[in-house]
Amino acid sequence: MKIERGEVVEWVQPLQGKVVGVTGASGFLGRSVRKAFLAVGAKVLPFSRRPARLECFAGEETAREFRTDGKLDFSECQIVLHLAGENVFGVWTQKKRQRILESRIEGTRAVVRAIQRSAQPVTLICASATGFFGDRGEEELTEDSPRGNGFLAEVCQRWEAEARKAEENGARVCIVRLGMVLGKTGGAFPILRSLFWFGLGGMVGSGKQWMPAVHILDAVRIFLALAADLRLCGVFNASVPSPFRSEEFVWELARLLRRPAIFHLPSFFVRMVLGELSELILASQRVFPKRLLGIPFGFVAPNLKDLLQKALE
Repeated sequence: MKIERGEVVEWVQPLQGKVVGVTGASGFLGRSVRKAFLAVGAKVLPFSRRPARLECFAGEETAREFRTDGKLDFSECQIVLHLAGENVFGVWTQKKRQRILESRIEGTRAVVRAIQRSAQPVTLICASATGFFGDRGEEELTEDSPRGNGFLAEVCQRWEAEARKAEENGARVCIVRLGMVLGKTGGAFPILRSLFWFGLGGMVGSGKQWMPAVHILDAVRIFLALAADLRLCGVFNASVPSPFRSEEFVWELARLLRRPAIFHLPSFFVRMVLGELSELILASQRVFPKRLLGIPFGFVAPNLKDLLQKALE
C-alpha cells in the first residue's frame, strides 16, 4: 500500500479497521486525508455542509451532512478529524470575519457535543493554524509560545479552546497548528505557480518575514501519526523543521520554474489594498515543529527546496 507518494509503515497499523469521521471532507486537506486513511485500512465517514456535492472515494462511506444544530452523529467513530471552517481568503468584510469566527467556534462546539454523546472513547484531532502566533518577527515559536495579537490569533485561540472541551469527557484531543499547506492540486500553491509561470511573481512586503508552510503529504502524515498513537495529545505545530523567509520562497520558486521574479508589492500597498487580510501575508512567524520532531513519521519535505520540488511534481 502507499499513501500517495509516501510508504505506509508500521506506525499506521493501529488505524486498520478504525472508523474515522472527517469534517471539511471536500477541502484540499480533507480530500487528501480521506484517501490516506482509506489507504491504511480505516473506514472513513466524510462530513460536508453539502454532502450531495461531495465526491466519495472507493471504499468510503456515503457522505453525511455536517450540522451544528445538535444532530451531528459520531456514534460509529473512534476518531474524528475536524477540518471544517470558512475559507480565510477573500475580502475581510464584517460579515466575512463573522463567518470565519462562527464557522470555527460553532462547528467545533457541535463536534465536541457529538463526541460527548458517544458511548465509546473518541480521539479528536482538530485543525488550527499558525495564525495563533500573530506577527512575531524573529522570535522562535514552539508549541509552548503564547498567543499573539490580531484577528486570526483570537480566532485560533477560541477555536482551540472549544476543541479542548472534549477532554472534559475523557476524549484524547490533538490540535494541529497548520502553516500554509502546499500541494500541486489545491490550496494557494496552484495560483502562486501560475503567477510565477507568467512572470508575475515577486516580493511581497520586505521579504524578511518568516513563512510557515508544510507539504500536503506531510500534513496528511501528521494526522495519521496523531491518530495512530494513543499516547499523543495536546498542540502540535505543523510546519517544516527548517523555517524560511518569504524572500527565500520567492527566489527558490522562481529558480525552479526558470522565471523572473521582478515585481515588488510594498507593505503599505498590501495593507492599503487588503486591510486586515494583509496579516496573512505580512506576518512573520518563525515556527518550529518541536513536538513533531519526536514522532517517528519523519518529514517528507523538511526544508524549502524539498517543499517546492514536491509541490511541483
